[in-house]
Amino acid sequence: MGSVLERREDRSGDTHELNADSEDQGSRLDLLYICDLGKLAARCLTQRCTIRRAVSADQHAQGKLTETWELTADVREFAVGQEFPMLVEVTYWNAFDTTEKQWYSTYSNSQKEPENVSVLLLFPENKPFRDSTRLAYPHGSKSGQPFQGNERVITGDANQSLYWEVFSAQQNEAYEVRWTF
Repeated sequence: MGSVLERREDRSGDTHELNADSEDQGSRLDLLYICDLGKLAARCLTQRCTIRRAVSADQHAQGKLTETWELTADVREFAVGQEFPMLVEVTYWNAFDTTEKQWYSTYSNSQKEPENVSVLLLFPENKPFRDSTRLAYPHGSKSGQPFQGNERVITGDANQSLYWEVFSAQQNEAYEVRWTF
């Protein structure tokens, strides 16, 4: 995930849970990634980040455990209102290994101004995707509707990548991509 961020006094949202910590006057950003147990690795490539990993009960599936990675970046070197790039690499190891798991979702937090939400999916060379569907629904809900907002979709060569950007994402709205092989 690559982002151009702007340091603000209050909370801001990004493709995952990205918050400027208001208690620190926006001096840090917290990024949160959640996946099935043992299938996730996250790294911050452009800033020094503190990484915390936790295992907890899945809030959407009873009896399952999830792994949560929180990356905290110190952004005090950037002035309030200044944009800066932040590149985070997240690998979901074999997380999409069954037909029931051929989907990825993210959501937009509460924010003062509308922001774009984007996701880039990379598929194995020997397993390009065949087609995709994009959905939207209130965060926490389980039933999505076909996305009908302003978007950009870019399919890579031989269907080995899929980029989806939602312009002016709605607060607390989940955005989901489903695909078939």
